[in-house]
Amino acid sequence: MPLSLVRFFIASVLLTLLVPPAYAAERPRVQVLPTTVALAPLRALVEAELRAAGLDVVEDDPVDAVVRLTNAPRSVTIWTARDLRLRSYASDPRATEGADDALARQVAEVLRAELTLSPEPPAPTSPTSIPAEVAPSLPEPQVDALPAPEAPKPFTPAPLSGTEPPLPPPWAELVVAPTAALSPGPLPTMGMLSVEARTHPFSALEVSLFTAWPMATVTAEDARGDLVATTGHLGAHLGWDLLPGAHWSLVPQVGASWQWIQLVGRAVPPFRSARASGHLGWLFGGASLGYAATSWLTVVVGGRVGVALPRVDLTIADASIGGYAWPAVHVYGGLALPLRGSPW
Repeated sequence: MPLSLVRFFIASVLLTLLVPPAYAAERPRVQVLPTTVALAPLRALVEAELRAAGLDVVEDDPVDAVVRLTNAPRSVTIWTARDLRLRSYASDPRATEGADDALARQVAEVLRAELTLSPEPPAPTSPTSIPAEVAPSLPEPQVDALPAPEAPKPFTPAPLSGTEPPLPPPWAELVVAPTAALSPGPLPTMGMLSVEARTHPFSALEVSLFTAWPMATVTAEDARGDLVATTGHLGAHLGWDLLPGAHWSLVPQVGASWQWIQLVGRAVPPFRSARASGHLGWLFGGASLGYAATSWLTVVVGGRVGVALPRVDLTIADASIGGYAWPAVHVYGGLALPLRGSPW
């Protein structure tokens, strides 16, 4: 033998003995359950096939796989820790000989392929995933249909000052207004209180019933005595709002009222005192201006100008001191309580 070959052989033996291997792969660990007399032959066959396939059969944890044997029916269930899978294999009940051998070889081949020939573990399954072998046996969950969530309402910014949206027209109003009755005749200005009920059958049309009652009497004086007078009205008018739906309202009006007047003459002797009363009609035209301060309160000012029919003559001691047929004026200002929205 050449000297060089002898030297190479001696160096190889020394290197093998002195330098340990850097890495020794650990064999997969498999546990076989259970240990019973009826399953002892099948257990021995399975363990022999596992060792022949390069797997370690162990009795303690941790393990890479567990093999559970079942006698009736003759079957094997395999669990692997890598992917948490369960598989079952049964022997052919029609085979009389070699059924346990075939079942043991099948188990060994399956575990050898999964534990030694597939080094890369599969992607981890989500907590809610179900193995394919188990999924068909589980009933599908029944989920009641939930109503679709309501879409949020769009945000509408508050209107800026001076651009307030118009208010809906009131279908009725109650107006209370102190009134000053002015007459160019001999009677001075009289204080009255007007109470008016308005309704709006249409958006602009206004129909009103009103009454005006005296809050005090007035006196016309003369050298022969004085004349104490009081008067009141009960009437109606029609109007048309020129600014319907706005915060402001401007309503021209025409109407008529029944007016009563009562006179008491207090004469200076030798003249005699007397008392008289009368009823007459009063035709008028006018206008009212309103501002809706809030949706439930409106400030109202207005006036009426009318004439009395028939003419009323005022006399003291059978001498005329003037007539009441001249145009009289009512000027008022007060508050209205509107009723908005539909009356039904």
